[in-house]
Amino acid sequence: MGEVLARYQNLGTRTLDEYTANLREEAAFRGALLQGLLWFVTLVALLGVANTQALSVVERTREIGLLRAIGMRRRQVARMIRAESLVVGLLGAAFGLLAGLAAAWLAVRSLSGFPSAGLVVPTGGLVGSVLVVVLACVLAARAAVRRATRVDMLRAIATE
Repeated sequence: MGEVLARYQNLGTRTLDEYTANLREEAAFRGALLQGLLWFVTLVALLGVANTQALSVVERTREIGLLRAIGMRRRQVARMIRAESLVVGLLGAAFGLLAGLAAAWLAVRSLSGFPSAGLVVPTGGLVGSVLVVVLACVLAARAAVRRATRVDMLRAIATE
């Protein structure tokens, strides 16, 4: 066998353990790559949430001024904006989880002929991701909260 392989410099032999270790390394690399892409997508989504909240506050300046004029406190305005941010973030996380699980299920189903194909749902990672989204949405809404709580009531009512 060694004489045959000597003619082909790019070929080699491996034991089953070496082959399995190589497959695990490749799977770990792909997992890390997908995790990196997930964090990048999450960052872009958070920028979208922050932008949406900022635009919402700008467009609702008059409404916020009227709410403040009839007795809503700054803290209540801040809570309202944070709650809106959480709703947007949780809806995005829910739809993202459903789409991701559906895509994973379809991918596993297409590999059903392979003996190692099986759907493994990392519930701990998914719960952790949702918690990170909740925290990040609260942080992303900070600029909008700051702007909404500093709205001058009289100027806000006068704007159209």
